[in-house]
Amino acid sequence: MNIIITGATGEIGEEEEWIRIFKGVFLNPLLLLKEAIQRMNEEFHNKVVIISGISSIQVMSRYSINSAIRSAWLAQAKTISINLSHVHVNTLSLGGIKTKGYNHRLKLRAESEDKCHTQLYQEDVSNVPLKKYASG
Repeated sequence: MNIIITGATGEIGEEEEWIRIFKGVFLNPLLLLKEAIQRMNEEFHNKVVIISGISSIQVMSRYSINSAIRSAWLAQAKTISINLSHVHVNTLSLGGIKTKGYNHRLKLRAESEDKCHTQLYQEDVSNVPLKKYASG
């Protein structure tokens, strides 16, 4: 099972956006995970990997909803690992990835802010040790 969490928003976002995104990338996948865990045999070493790291985006205000959801996944991973001894849970932080979607949003931001997209990219990666995102 693969669950991919994406999405960038404004600093806080509107209530409807929070509900739509939270339901789509936390609640619905959580219900799917619940079903999968119920089917796991306690005799086996079951493993779950959750993409949930926040260190790369927690200081970027455009990703406030994403950061909150990833924090929720971190908390859920801890809850599962503490309460279900037959399920081994790992969390994974991918860091920033320069995808086609990111590049598209970066160009739109550059146009709306009347800035060069290279300048905005440098601002985005200013808190990243290598000063760049991985290629997607």
